[in-house]
Amino acid sequence: MDYYKLETIEFPDSVEEFGNNIISKSQITEIHIPFHLTTFHHRGPLEFNNKLEKYSIDENQANFQVKDGILYSKDMTKLVNVPPNYQSKILTIPYGVTSILPGATGCLQNVEHLYIPQTVQSITGLLYEPKSIKSITIYRKENSTKEIAWYDPYGFGFYNSAVQKKDIIYTNSSLYATYYKENRTVVISSTNESNRYEYQDEILKMNTNINTIIYPKSGSKISSSSFKPLSHNQFTVDDFTNYTTISIYNFKYTFLCHQYFSLHAPLLIFYVIL
Repeated sequence: MDYYKLETIEFPDSVEEFGNNIISKSQITEIHIPFHLTTFHHRGPLEFNNKLEKYSIDENQANFQVKDGILYSKDMTKLVNVPPNYQSKILTIPYGVTSILPGATGCLQNVEHLYIPQTVQSITGLLYEPKSIKSITIYRKENSTKEIAWYDPYGFGFYNSAVQKKDIIYTNSSLYATYYKENRTVVISSTNESNRYEYQDEILKMNTNINTIIYPKSGSKISSSSFKPLSHNQFTVDDFTNYTTISIYNFKYTFLCHQYFSLHAPLLIFYVIL
């Protein structure tokens, strides 16, 4: 049902199900998920609400959780819904998500670059009426030829998208970067924690607002080219052991490590926590 003038709505916590297309074409910018909600219809209860920027939720809600304003299953294995007016040009689906529901990314207004991790096993539909999408990159494990299971029972597909299935970029890598815009953090995940690797990824090259970067302990080297947009900060990182976090605060950098790191960064003040 269309609600062209509706600006706010509050659902009682007793609501257990959101059916298909319960509210459409409203002016709502945020929706709070009811505490007892168990079902969020896979085809999109809130599609075409092009002003909707984010979801919120009680952290004790048993069936869903919200990260960066995006709705996921409680265990973070299913991407349930990205608000159409999600305020970022980059959307990195978190590492650990295994499936994308049909209406999850149907009407994106601002996202230009969509990244899908190695853990995703199945996609049902994908882009229906996106306004700005320019690229889709799907990560697969190193040397993997296994393709994602792709289902399109409702004809969602790439209906009016400028990017079609044939345009998808496949990347084989043991690494994946998840970007969380609310706290400006990038979390690096590895498909093989026993391998030592040099990290380099375009996610960091496309974001200039990052203030924290978290790496798995298998990291042994980070390529300075990964920090190209941060080059005005004049620093490079050569090597590290059991390196876990870089935090960036206005030209002052905090490095957390367990054993050893070597660093070259002229004309900067560093705080080291061991």
